[in-house]
Amino acid sequence: MIAAIGITLLTGAIAGGGIAKAFGLSGKAFAAGGLGAYAAAAGVSLVGSLLLSSLVPPPTVSTGKTISNAGASSAEGNILEPNGPVQRALGQRKMFPPLAGEPLIYFDGPDEVVEAIFVLAGPHLISDIRVGAAAIEGLSNVEFETREGWPGDPPISMVKRQSRTEPLQSELCGFTVSADDGLTLESPAGDFSAALPQPATLASREAPDEQWLRLIWPGGINRNASDTSFLRVPLGIRIRRVGNADWINLPEMHFAAATQRQMRATIPLVWVADAALTPSAAPTEGWVEAHISAPAQTLSPTSEPWAADPYFDDAQVTPGSMRAMSARPGSRIWR
Repeated sequence: MIAAIGITLLTGAIAGGGIAKAFGLSGKAFAAGGLGAYAAAAGVSLVGSLLLSSLVPPPTVSTGKTISNAGASSAEGNILEPNGPVQRALGQRKMFPPLAGEPLIYFDGPDEVVEAIFVLAGPHLISDIRVGAAAIEGLSNVEFETREGWPGDPPISMVKRQSRTEPLQSELCGFTVSADDGLTLESPAGDFSAALPQPATLASREAPDEQWLRLIWPGGINRNASDTSFLRVPLGIRIRRVGNADWINLPEMHFAAATQRQMRATIPLVWVADAALTPSAAPTEGWVEAHISAPAQTLSPTSEPWAADPYFDDAQVTPGSMRAMSARPGSRIWR
């Protein structure tokens, strides 16, 4: 800022005949108001501005790296760039509108659903929308809504929420067993703790309305490729507020399947004032049971019993009994 003020004062002095006075030049070229004085002032101003821009670049907000094609939205060419410019079309042209925010990607049963908003700067007449090379009107699994952006146009109504997706790239590990029989725990130097399932930890953003946990079984859940021998995967989840030492145990949930295809499920944690919900269980595949308590393993390696917070136990459910929960993969587990 000080340098910019100095350049302004210097160019003003040059335009006022400063060069002629400093070097004792005679004539009207570099006198106050002369052509040479104005040209010299313009040159000093240009060179000074370039030097300032190279030495002290304009301030920017640090937002991390650019995210291109976030998630699996298949938004080819549509860039999500924090604090980046929003395009505007002059005339008629083909454009790839940038994403207004991160796409919300979630599972709905076996389907993967994407919600995304694309923006342009100012009102635009939009036509011939395409996904790749296909016209959007001919795609059966795509719902869309447009708003040209003129004053008085109603706001979009299809998407009413925003999200932040943070891929953990974390694998939930099961028991490490011997390759000989597939049953005996494999423990180097007799340490069985390393062969047990290990916890995965994650943190939400500050005060979210919902926190979704997405689970993927790439190879399905099966025993010897049988489509009738259902296997269960128990999941024990606990939560706590940052700074608190005490954990809150949620019910132990059981996901069952007998398939080699990829299985996907979502566990939404929803913070609402009214927590009333009538849960139901899937008949065969999906979330089939939830237990408010699970016994400890007494044989070596031993484990601690699992007991859900008393919030999940009411007068009609006794400790140790089963509570049925959700309907199908991707549906809500509780509120």
